[in-house]
Amino acid sequence: MIKNLIFSSVLLTLFPLAVFAAGPQQTRGATPARAAVPRPVAAQPAPRAVAGTSTAPVQRSSAGSSKTMGFGFATYGTDNIGMGGATTPALSLWLDISDKSSVQALFGIASTSPFAFGVGGVYRQVLMGDSHGGLHGGLGLNLGTMATGATTSFFLNVFPVVGFHFGLGGLASNVRLSFDGGPFVRITPAFQFGIQPVSAFGGAAIHYFF
Repeated sequence: MIKNLIFSSVLLTLFPLAVFAAGPQQTRGATPARAAVPRPVAAQPAPRAVAGTSTAPVQRSSAGSSKTMGFGFATYGTDNIGMGGATTPALSLWLDISDKSSVQALFGIASTSPFAFGVGGVYRQVLMGDSHGGLHGGLGLNLGTMATGATTSFFLNVFPVVGFHFGLGGLASNVRLSFDGGPFVRITPAFQFGIQPVSAFGGAAIHYFF
């Protein structure tokens, strides 16, 4: 019986030691789980450009849009408006500020003996259409000297204008005509108010744009 008791005591002592020794071996032998590695995504090839084509946006411009300055003649600007009769032509420079507005500069010599001249300008705003053709309104002013017999006298005019302008098109697409009329106020040499074309030729002006 003593032998059995001793044998049982030895088993109870060795069993925990065996379990303790076996535990770390199994842990060390286990293979750790690997983290999932994302697969690289293949880059999509860029679309190939077809020969003779362009992916850049196409910008369209209206015909004549780059031609904003014109030089020509006007049938007004040199003489006193409201005098009636023939009008001495004046040199004219027309400048488009934008597609809807423009300014015109005028200079002319009516006579050399006695010396008479006129300078002026007109501002126009397009009411319908654009700078290449349509209806416009604006305000003009001119001043200078006018021959009265053997002498000259100073004149000053303010004239609102209403008119129309258009290009000839085709081979003459750079040529533009305009016609103006409306009320005028002659301040000197004698005050006068009236409504008529700016000149005896219907307030006509012609310019070549370049």
